[in-house]
Amino acid sequence: MSKPFSAELYDDDDSAKHLVVEWLNRRGHQIGVNPDQYGIDLVGLDRSDRPCAWEVEVKHNWKGDQFPFDTVHYSVRKRKFVQPDVKTWFITLNHERTRAVVFSHEHFMEGRLVQKSTIYTQDEWFVEIPVRQGIFINLNEGETL
Repeated sequence: MSKPFSAELYDDDDSAKHLVVEWLNRRGHQIGVNPDQYGIDLVGLDRSDRPCAWEVEVKHNWKGDQFPFDTVHYSVRKRKFVQPDVKTWFITLNHERTRAVVFSHEHFMEGRLVQKSTIYTQDEWFVEIPVRQGIFINLNEGETL
């Protein structure tokens, strides 16, 4: 069972998309929020003018600088966002929106499938990715950590 859409949660975390857009565009990308509300969060061109897309999440139980888990989970339903000719990235921000971890679509698609219950669902399927495969960034300074 997938998590049902929640307008309240969507609105609470919507600012994270805009933060990532600003961060990417300051680095030479041409990214914007996807007008398709059912599609991936961000779309545009990378610094080499190639199509790219970004899925943005906020992990509210990640507080502070250090990521407190060995793995990251993304809902299996997000596999539909990976397209053959578009470099797709999955980015998770901490609660304060000061740190992030980024995974390529290759790591996402190679991730192990696990089933777990959350505060929103029972027995939902997720892609589990070892955090060591991620790229950590400091959103305030714009540096790779």
